[in-house]
Amino acid sequence: MPRREDIAARIEDLREKLYLATKDRVFDLEKEVKALRESYVLKAPVNVFFQLKQRVDDLVRAATTGVLHAIEIKNRDFAATCGKMNALSPLAVLERGYSVTFAGERVVKSAEELKKGDIVITRLARGKFTSKVEGEEE
Repeated sequence: MPRREDIAARIEDLREKLYLATKDRVFDLEKEVKALRESYVLKAPVNVFFQLKQRVDDLVRAATTGVLHAIEIKNRDFAATCGKMNALSPLAVLERGYSVTFAGERVVKSAEELKKGDIVITRLARGKFTSKVEGEEE
């Protein structure tokens, strides 16, 4: 069985440890309370709100600018592609002075497809005319 003095010493030791632990915890909590009192968020919450609102506005502006720029680039690419397609279109070819000749419903690709007396229709950029084949040359 432990002696009374040993138990009393043990109790005193534990009381001292409890006191120091409590003192340290109170000190830490006082530091936290002081930091919170001095915190910008708690001193001026409206300012923090307006700063965050400004940040959102800046992000929206940047996103809008980026999207508009991407649309502008795509529009330029689309216009360039349309220009290339237009240059290759049959009507653009006709505008450059070429013609398309039809024998009935089919396009004539070779003089060998025609014989003397055939009636052909030639399509130009503006208008068309009918011709009669008189002969063929290679």
